[in-house]
Amino acid sequence: EIYGDVKEADAVDCVMRALELGVSLIDTSPNYGNGKSEDRIGTALNSGVLGSSACSLNADDLTIVTKCGDAGPQNEGHSPFSKEGVHSSFRTSVKRLQPPSGTIDVFLLHDASHADLDEFFSPDVGGFEAFKELRADGSVGATGIGVREHDVQLRFIEHPSDLGDVMLTVNDWNL
Repeated sequence: EIYGDVKEADAVDCVMRALELGVSLIDTSPNYGNGKSEDRIGTALNSGVLGSSACSLNADDLTIVTKCGDAGPQNEGHSPFSKEGVHSSFRTSVKRLQPPSGTIDVFLLHDASHADLDEFFSPDVGGFEAFKELRADGSVGATGIGVREHDVQLRFIEHPSDLGDVMLTVNDWNL
C-alpha cells in the first residue's frame, strides 16, 4: 500500500472528519488499496455522519468520483476496457461505496493507454458502450478519463462518443 498499513478505523474516521469539515468531493478507485479505499469510504458515508449535527453536508451535497480500467477482481474476469469489465467494475464500486443516492456522480476511465482506448472504443463490445448505458439509465451522472498522458486524453475527448464530461489530468509534480 502506498501509505503503509492504515487501520480501517483510522481511515473511516479520517473520511468522516473530512465530511464534517465540509469536504464534498470524494475521489477514489477500486484499485486504491485493492478495494479498501472504496470499502472504507462506503463505511464512512453510511455511518450516520451526513446530515448529523456534526456535519452540515447531506447526501445531496456529495460528489462521488470513482474509476474503471484497472486490472483486478472488480472486472469479474473480463478485460477492464470491455463493456462487461466496465459494468462489473461499476457494480463492484457501487457495492463497496454504497453511495446514499445509489448512483456514482463521475465515472472515469483510469490510466488508459492508446492500446486500451482501442479496446475501450470497440463498437458493441468496448467499455464506452457501458459508459453510454450507465449515463442513459442514470446510474452515472458524468463520464470521462483520468490519465497522465495528454495525447491519450485528447484522443478520448476527440472520439465522437460524447463521453468526455470530465477530464482529470494527473501529473507527478508538486510544489
